[in-house]
Amino acid sequence: MTGKETLAIRGKEINYSHKNVDIFDIKFFTENPRVATIVGEVKGQVTEEVIDKALWDRPETHKLKRSIEKDGGLIHPLLVYNNLVIEGNTRLCCYRHLYDETKLEKWRTIKCFVINQQLTQDEIYRLLCNEHIAGKIDWDAYDKANMFNKMKNHDGMKIEEIEDISGESSTSITYKIRAFTLMLENGVRDKEKYSHFEQLVTNGDIREIKKSQDPKIEQKIVERIKDGTIRRAPDIRKIGAIYKHRQARKRVFEQGEDVEQVYHDLKAHAPMTDSPIIKEVESLIKRVQVLERVERDAIKNSNRDSSKIEQLTRELINLCKEMDIKIHVPKGIRKG
Repeated sequence: MTGKETLAIRGKEINYSHKNVDIFDIKFFTENPRVATIVGEVKGQVTEEVIDKALWDRPETHKLKRSIEKDGGLIHPLLVYNNLVIEGNTRLCCYRHLYDETKLEKWRTIKCFVINQQLTQDEIYRLLCNEHIAGKIDWDAYDKANMFNKMKNHDGMKIEEIEDISGESSTSITYKIRAFTLMLENGVRDKEKYSHFEQLVTNGDIREIKKSQDPKIEQKIVERIKDGTIRRAPDIRKIGAIYKHRQARKRVFEQGEDVEQVYHDLKAHAPMTDSPIIKEVESLIKRVQVLERVERDAIKNSNRDSSKIEQLTRELINLCKEMDIKIHVPKGIRKG
């Protein structure tokens, strides 16, 4: 079966054909982020057999194989360029194993969209991103980060170019590259730990601690991720609250105790730990402390804004009275 069609990449028409291709005439694409992840974990020579085994070891591959077998074939054809499977490497793996098990000719060939003209690296990335990031199949966050890192640090693309190709925000791309790089720098190869690192680089409390209190906090957290003290990625969010309490901080970073347990004990001892209202108060204090003169004058000269400040002050005074906190109340608002 053959048929010529075109697809558009940034207004350029790319010719491709529908073909049934022998499963041993095409190869895995090592630059596909999912395959690249596997390749990065392999020690020694990377062969078709090595990639096949690594793909076959994934539970998702066995699930897909059962689905393909039940359906009697593919729903989505492979995307092939220069005999490399740009998209659909796991499907190729399934077909090869189905053929190996049954020797049936129906599994010897596989439906493909075969691109018939030369592509630039930029166009290949656009095809990948259209399929996965903006399209029908979703990559793991780690696989996305792997690709973004390759685009920037291996292919020399600017963040703005990656944003344009992928459709993902520059902030998200930057964080993903930073998290991926931090993993590599610290010898962490377990992709299941990636979410820990993304939580780490995006956490505002940790960035503030690093900036104003402890320049080494990030590395300390990495060590706790590596040794299992921080078991779940969401527990990274608890570090900011833990760090404010000397004993809790010591338990995590010196004694290596489980973060979740330390946080639980901290909340039992101080229920308002990590309270949203207290966080807002702390944020407001910092914001008021750095309020520029032009902003102060603007508030002063606006009746509406001045009244909001006065209302806030009255509410805080009432709260202080309720909690028996002694403060000096200006005469002008005492009656309130």
